Amino acid sequence: MDGTLSREDFRSSCCLLANLWRSSCPNIPQWRWHESVSCSFTGEGYLVLEDWPIEAPFQVERTQPSAYDVSCQGAVDEDEDIATFCCAEYEVHFYTYHIIYNDMYKVPKLLLKGRYSDGQPIELKDILQLLPAGLSNDIAKWTFLTYEEHPYMHMPWLALHPCGTSELMKMVYCGSLIGCQDGYDSSTPVTQFYILSWLSFVSQIIALKLPREFSQFFEPIKKTCAHKI
Repeated sequence: MDGTLSREDFRSSCCLLANLWRSSCPNIPQWRWHESVSCSFTGEGYLVLEDWPIEAPFQVERTQPSAYDVSCQGAVDEDEDIATFCCAEYEVHFYTYHIIYNDMYKVPKLLLKGRYSDGQPIELKDILQLLPAGLSNDIAKWTFLTYEEHPYMHMPWLALHPCGTSELMKMVYCGSLIGCQDGYDSSTPVTQFYILSWLSFVSQIIALKLPREFSQFFEPIKKTCAHKI
């Protein structure tokens, strides 16, 4: 196994992920397969997760500190100019994720965009604020975050570059980690678990906190291959 995936296996693996997600977490936003009608390949499409809520910190400017500001920031020095008083608060951002097939590398590629609660597009600085600061170099080396044109929607989306994906997945496959989790049908081709395994790594970087009910499918993968990466 060289860590790559055929287009047909990509679709099968995406559908497995969507089905497992739906069965374990039916009451949250769902992954779904979107068929592309404008492409030359029959059955070509991509996986979509829309309006995934993420709680994000932000700075709010106020003319005077409120009681909440004082309680969370402490007393304000009388010598300080409090014309604008900033306090860290939280708001909900909404992210949409697309998993597409990259023909050059023959691996999945993830694109994302976000919006504030008022519908405005999220600025890059606020997206980067959500990335885990303590991410190890071993994980971070597989990802490069850049703006690219979405191949189906023809608009700029933030993308994780797929250049290191095949090397990562080759290590996962060589460790015989895929398809060994409890409850999986051993007769199912291991390539069907590709997207599931890949997302267990990528989710740490794209601020996609996996639901507790679904994380059971990822833990055996991450624990077993932790010493390999």
